[in-house]
Amino acid sequence: MRYFDIDGNEFTQDAWKWVNNLLGEITNRLQKLDRKISRKFNKINSGKGGNGTRKSLAKLQSKKTGLNEVQGEIGLLAASDQLYDVKEFSGSKVVGNQQISSSQTTYDKNTDAIVINLNLASNNQIATFAHELKHAFQFETGKVAFSYFSGRGASGINDITDEIEGYKRGQLFGANASANINEAWVRKRTGRYDTPLGPYDINSYRTDAFGNLKTYGETFLDAAYTAGSIGRMPGSNTTVVRGWKASYIGGAKQYLKKTVGDWIK
Repeated sequence: MRYFDIDGNEFTQDAWKWVNNLLGEITNRLQKLDRKISRKFNKINSGKGGNGTRKSLAKLQSKKTGLNEVQGEIGLLAASDQLYDVKEFSGSKVVGNQQISSSQTTYDKNTDAIVINLNLASNNQIATFAHELKHAFQFETGKVAFSYFSGRGASGINDITDEIEGYKRGQLFGANASANINEAWVRKRTGRYDTPLGPYDINSYRTDAFGNLKTYGETFLDAAYTAGSIGRMPGSNTTVVRGWKASYIGGAKQYLKKTVGDWIK
């Protein structure tokens, strides 16, 4: 099983509990998949396996690839200087200025942490956690943003593709097992019919209010820098992306680089 150094501050202690639960689940699933894959290969090599066996093998290998991908994403989050937290709840809770009753990933302006609010009433808690951890990874890689004021998802780069990825990640651990998770399915499930399909991220270009072509990342960090440079606190319209605080506090204008993974330090 792949465990990471829990002495770092990338995950809180509460987050590490769930991360290690997920890593344990991945290890168990990989072991079972390897046994099944081995049997499929043996059947094919013996000449008894036809197209059906090969298709089944391809599905098993795809699941294995997906599980290995989760491990890699956890490794990236563990190496980050961004704090990630988990807050368990049952029923409902208040996040920012709104009440939520389902598991959601949000931003906490008091701790500067990305928080996975995990509803323990979920029928498949590990799948729900995997779904929400995908959103944490999307924040880490500049695919989603949050509102400073409410902590909830912010407009701009958030799109339906982000949710498709989240639901597919949960499906890897047994949630919505028979569903064809696509745009139509996610829109019906979430009611987000007006949200753009995407994908958008911090490197996607937009035209600002003055007609200048800028990336979303540049636009968000411009606003953060301006607020910080004139001594203002972040406002209700401040968009939180990876590295925004470095721009707000840094004393010099800094931009997210164009290559995914090259962030402000």
